[in-house]
This record gives sequence, C-alpha cells and structure tokens, in this order.
Amino acid sequence: MDWSALGRILIMSKQGCVAKFLKFQRFYTWDELAIKRYENYRYMLGNGSKYCPAPYKKGVFFSRRKVRKWKK
Repeated sequence: MDWSALGRILIMSKQGCVAKFLKFQRFYTWDELAIKRYENYRYMLGNGSKYCPAPYKKGVFFSRRKVRKWKK
C-alpha cells in the first residue's frame, strides 16, 4: 500500500471534496476534477496473490488532470 494513502481523509459533499493529509487540507470542486471514475482492480496483475496482496478490489479514482486508463 502506498505510504501517502495512510492517514488520508476524503470528505465528500455536494459542492466538492476535501482531501486531508496530516496537517494539510485542500478543497476541490467537482468541476475542478477532470476525472471521476469507478475502477475495478480485480484483474490487476498480482492482485490478491501472497506476494502482492491488494487491499482493495474496487475504488473511485479522482484526478485534476486527464489520465489514460491502462488497457492491461
């Protein structure tokens, strides 16, 4: 698991999302986020194996910039 994900808090509202990490916080409106998509990680390489255990099977991806989704 990525160290930056530990201790991160996301608070969703109708206006947007507040991201908190340690003593920092930032508010993003929904219009600011270029990507808001549901992702399925079940078919990710190594997902769930004893060498690369994945804590998540599904998730929501937010980004201010456009990011291509890998076909693999």
